[in-house]
Amino acid sequence: MLLDLDPSIGLGRVADRGAGVDRLEAESLPFHERVRYAFLDLASAEPGRYLVLDANRPSDTVAEMVADRVAMLLPEAMRTGAAAQGPDGGPPHGGEQDSEPALDLPEATRLLEGPLSTVESRSTVQSNRP
Repeated sequence: MLLDLDPSIGLGRVADRGAGVDRLEAESLPFHERVRYAFLDLASAEPGRYLVLDANRPSDTVAEMVADRVAMLLPEAMRTGAAAQGPDGGPPHGGEQDSEPALDLPEATRLLEGPLSTVESRSTVQSNRP
């Protein structure tokens, strides 16, 4: 998954948190722009391998989309809660059965639909390649 965010916004978030910067965060804006476009180029070259998400969305929405996508990649048994059973069919490791409901996959699919869940077209994202 590639969380896409304009580097100027990302660097603004770093400054807003007030905790100083690390070595990468201290790099120039053009550096961050080159890195962003390099990752977008990778995602564009292999769209079946990458899911590009708009990180401008609220953080809880992005986190939910990431969790839903990861859940979709898990084996069916884990998505339905069957994996939460021990070998005897009871709770795993003799503990309590997990009370969380199985994932609502139609909701997960809905969250991942739309133009922000795919790589932007190359006509709207400038490449860093010559």
